[in-house]
Amino acid sequence: MVRLFDVMADVAGAVPVGFRVESVDGEIYVTPPAAPEHRSDMELLEDRLRAMGVGRVGVMKEFASGADDDDLRPRVIPDVFVQRREHTDLDIAWARAHDNYFPLSMVLLVVEVTSPGTRVLEFKAKLATYAAAGVEVYLIVDRQDRAIFLHHGPDPAERAYKHVRRYSYGDLVDLPSPFGKLVTTGLL
Repeated sequence: MVRLFDVMADVAGAVPVGFRVESVDGEIYVTPPAAPEHRSDMELLEDRLRAMGVGRVGVMKEFASGADDDDLRPRVIPDVFVQRREHTDLDIAWARAHDNYFPLSMVLLVVEVTSPGTRVLEFKAKLATYAAAGVEVYLIVDRQDRAIFLHHGPDPAERAYKHVRRYSYGDLVDLPSPFGKLVTTGLL
């Protein structure tokens, strides 16, 4: 039997350095390194979250969710994320047992910045994955429409969010507690 992760590892070994290899709903997605504008938006949002006093902010870290025997568990690499807590010994042990992916249950907030090739993935498969995993806040920075979509209040059973709000670039995004208002001026 071939494990999905083994196929992902083979794909990752065949693509140039910097490409992301993720799996969502049993499908493998390979995306090239972020364009300069995409990367700039990621860094700006990371900085803004830190300036709000939010701790445990990071970029592009491997997370997985699902049952221990589920080879089809999602394996994602969010652009920007906020962890609920620092790593525990249990988290590290879980990661070692799951191909070095940390548990997605550690994540409180995810930001994904769209690119032409990832827009559908961010709005559909990743949205469902993050909601199913109980990620409280999912922000999609839609570079095509120059809009920010705030999703919060996950309904894991429905793989959806209860609340969705659209903002324009430059708006103050009213994040749910414990975050506050996120300034979005300066997005490219």
